[in-house]
Amino acid sequence: MSQAPPQSKAYRIYAVTVLALIYFFYMMDRSAMVVSQEMIKHEFGLSDSTIGLLTGALYGVAYAIAGIPMGWAADRANRAKLMASVVAIWSGLTALSGLCTNVVQLAFTRVGVGAAESGGGPAAMSIVTDMFPPERRGTVASFLYSGAKVGGIASFIVGGYVAHEYGWRAVFLSFGLPGLLLALLLLLTIKEPPRTGSADGAGKPKASLRETWQVLCTPGLGSIYIATGLTMMAVAGVGTWTLPFVTRAYGLNVKTAGLLLGMGPGVFGVIGGLVVGVLFDWARRFGPRGPLMVVALGCLVYIGGGVMVLLAPNVALAAVGLCVLGTAQAIYSAPTSAAISELAPTAVRGTAFALYSIVANVIGAGIGPILVGALSDRFGGDAHALRMAMMVVLMILLLGAAAYVRASYVFAAETTRRRLALSPA
Repeated sequence: MSQAPPQSKAYRIYAVTVLALIYFFYMMDRSAMVVSQEMIKHEFGLSDSTIGLLTGALYGVAYAIAGIPMGWAADRANRAKLMASVVAIWSGLTALSGLCTNVVQLAFTRVGVGAAESGGGPAAMSIVTDMFPPERRGTVASFLYSGAKVGGIASFIVGGYVAHEYGWRAVFLSFGLPGLLLALLLLLTIKEPPRTGSADGAGKPKASLRETWQVLCTPGLGSIYIATGLTMMAVAGVGTWTLPFVTRAYGLNVKTAGLLLGMGPGVFGVIGGLVVGVLFDWARRFGPRGPLMVVALGCLVYIGGGVMVLLAPNVALAAVGLCVLGTAQAIYSAPTSAAISELAPTAVRGTAFALYSIVANVIGAGIGPILVGALSDRFGGDAHALRMAMMVVLMILLLGAAAYVRASYVFAAETTRRRLALSPA
């Protein structure tokens, strides 16, 4: 298996830090709608189903349509320049969302944000895959995703305060504008790394469009995609509606609820995100099944935390459950990305990451929030109805856990087969 090409340690640390900062603003921009959704609902007179459409399905469909072309571009184009472009687009559209005067305009800007954000993850993971050897990728991926977790903390704490003091439009403006400066920093300071595994060690991959689509047939990836879709459907569905739930169930304003979610699941999400990548790499010593079994266990922990939040008799116990949720929701991203980096052929690695992101954002983040919203409307639309809707979607995570157990067997079989094929006769 190809190793990462030699690069200075200082530069690699700097590059990964910049990429983590991009994930920070990615989550800030994406969470602007989540933080503001109760205010938007009341201003425009929307149902929970419509809010679920704005926070989930519209974003997810746009992500899916743009995702494959973005992944194909990540396999063939300069990934650093590609990332700078999409960061500038999604940041600008997030800021523009704050100027919308009706729900149709807001829907169009969120579609644009979803399409642009589909290019960030594949390019970033492709870059770090070419900068680090396989045994380090779980740890590095966890550091990248920790940027998103810190962004989640900031989005709830800062966003809740800004929304309470200045209105929801100020949230979108304050979250979107800084990303334009980050795009410029990325363009000027991050260089395209050599692609490991290419014929010359530095050239672009020569995958045809047909070969790009054949990534779907790569052994092991299908099982991971199925597990990802089921897991994200539950995690995104519950996570998107957690802030509205605590405001309805406990009578908190958006500022207080944002502080609660930022300091509870936000802080513990960062801790969990940093720890899980190390656990993934460490779990290898127990056999090739170990890493993805860590994710399956995390799914069960998340269910426990979700039940605590939804059934807690008071806000103090709910806060404990939120901390469990925050820790567990970080478990799947880094190990899954690291597993994909081992299974995907070099020439279509960007497409493999794009498909992973599409599954997570269309089947998961696209369907989960709108499913909760539709069930909430069906059950009556109050706090109790939202509780029941979230509980139903949370139980999908049992299927997610089972799917990750299955994926661990397939991953172990495929990585073992490849090692034996590369071993001297």
